Amino acid sequence: NERTAQVARRIASGTRWRTRICFATACGPTVAEALSGLRAEGAERFVVAPWFLAPGLLTDRVAAAAEATALATVLAQTIGAHPRLVDVVLDRYDSALRDAERPVVLSA
Repeated sequence: NERTAQVARRIASGTRWRTRICFATACGPTVAEALSGLRAEGAERFVVAPWFLAPGLLTDRVAAAAEATALATVLAQTIGAHPRLVDVVLDRYDSALRDAERPVVLSA
């Protein structure tokens, strides 16, 4: 969630865009809540950028929620087979290995 917040801040940085983070899962805020909040702030056009690798249940939920708002909304495609995806996966793998090699200190 924190990485998503960082990306949202980077997208908005240097623009007049407003961003809201939302989720297609049980935790909130929902897509509808995020779009409603942006609309309350005066936004008239929306881009929903799902952060998923491939289409499926969650992207279907995002699309349905965006459509249900009846606002001018563009739904971006999933990440898919982006050439940099392998770099991200390998970076996360290397990071997990480094974390696993660190000694764990427990205190009471």
